[in-house]
Amino acid sequence: MEKQVNFKLLNYLLFSVILSGCASVEYNILTGKQHLAFISDEKEIKLGRRLAQQVEKEFKIIKDPRIRDRVNKIGYSLVDVCDRKGLVYHFEVITAKKNKEKEEPNAFALPGGYIYINQKLLDMLDTDDEVAAVLAHELSHIVLRHNILKLQEAIGTQALLAILASQAPDAHTVKKIQVALILMMLNYSKERETEADRLGIRYMEKTGYDPRAMITVLKKLQDYQFHSPIREYHLHSHPYLDERINVIKSEIELQKNIKND
Repeated sequence: MEKQVNFKLLNYLLFSVILSGCASVEYNILTGKQHLAFISDEKEIKLGRRLAQQVEKEFKIIKDPRIRDRVNKIGYSLVDVCDRKGLVYHFEVITAKKNKEKEEPNAFALPGGYIYINQKLLDMLDTDDEVAAVLAHELSHIVLRHNILKLQEAIGTQALLAILASQAPDAHTVKKIQVALILMMLNYSKERETEADRLGIRYMEKTGYDPRAMITVLKKLQDYQFHSPIREYHLHSHPYLDERINVIKSEIELQKNIKND
């Protein structure tokens, strides 16, 4: 009886939070699962801007117009077919300001539409299809709000709101911003990584890029991981590679069957 009362109370509290406007129920467009989002789109954009400012402090933004134009052209073609067009998307190529020899290939996405690929990874990619594979994967994390959910789970909604509330961040808030940025550069759960792969494949299909390039990219990362003597944390941004490759193959086959029906 007590468990039943507690369950009803929990439902009541959740319902009250939703009605108060402090949270909204969202649906994962791939799985249909529900989750509570405590950060609105408006707050997400502001949070992303704060984190992007930190990226600019810690990394050098590549200004070469040929590189920028190529990445932007591919990135915005994917944005045109994505399921979340209410954001202003930004694509940047970055490199380490120091210790470049220790830099690991990496790409990551911030809340609010900010997508970064580092020069080290870009140099490993031979075709536009491979670049599209990386950008489609990161774009999908934003569309699915994986980054917001991860931050909510890792540092809490109150910490995120504190970052947003501060006009001139003190040392404590700056530390929270730095922690949040590190979290964005590290791996997601296996479930979220494979979700981003699957949705990214669909976006690649819609824009005419070869989705098999996603497999090529992961195999390149596998090879790099195997041969690299350096083991910095960035490498762990690409976990579960064998399992992800199998999921990607299945999704490509599924999309092929849907197209042929």
